[in-house]
Amino acid sequence: TFYSYLSGFFPFGNKFYFTAYTNSSGRELWVSDGTAGGTSMLVDATFGTSNTPPAYITPNGSYFFFFAEGGQELWKSDGTTGGSTMIGNVCTSPCYSYTYNAAPVLHNGQFYFQSNGDVYSSDGNSIIQVNALNLAPGFTTAPTAFAGTNLGLLVALDNQADGNECWLYNGSTATLLGNIAPHAMGSYAHYFFPYNNSVLMEAYSITTDFELYKIDNITVTSGLDNIGAATTTIGHLQVYPVPAGESVTIRFDA
Repeated sequence: TFYSYLSGFFPFGNKFYFTAYTNSSGRELWVSDGTAGGTSMLVDATFGTSNTPPAYITPNGSYFFFFAEGGQELWKSDGTTGGSTMIGNVCTSPCYSYTYNAAPVLHNGQFYFQSNGDVYSSDGNSIIQVNALNLAPGFTTAPTAFAGTNLGLLVALDNQADGNECWLYNGSTATLLGNIAPHAMGSYAHYFFPYNNSVLMEAYSITTDFELYKIDNITVTSGLDNIGAATTTIGHLQVYPVPAGESVTIRFDA
């Protein structure tokens, strides 16, 4: 017995989209207007039974971005089959156009993601490498987190001199915000969560191990550090903002 394994429901326009499995096409992106006759596969990103479920579906005005996991390449769709197309093939097999280390982010109309360890962006028409974030020519910068902020794109990457640290990209230049762990490994910052013109994150230092940090403006501070024992690693960090915006509730699983 085979099942459709419906998952990943999301609304766009006056329809909703989801991932479903069929024997003939594998797991693909589907669309529905809520009726049987109005339900169909939107796109078969890899023909045949290969699975290409969408990942990181991100609306951007009249269309949405998504990665088709079969080749993990960047696509866009206006919600119709004819309007669904692969934007570009940055990194051909056996490498992929994004990895799971850093979730892509939409910032100021640009969709930022990593491909094979470097930072790329797309405006929906083409894909370019962000040269200002290519801080280690000849090496991969291995981004571990992205976040769009009111000051610019926040990205954690490795410039091969300071290790993995936080950088702010304003659209033309990149600035190192601080050196939490001044050694070759760096702070390995990740789990970015923007909140009220600041960003919460998990980062590493030699003295406190992995702890919670807060970034304000262009300086990294440890004002929210030392949650739990110094040797506690914060995993699956989730922050729940209160509607009034006065405080946050932080949950972490050691």
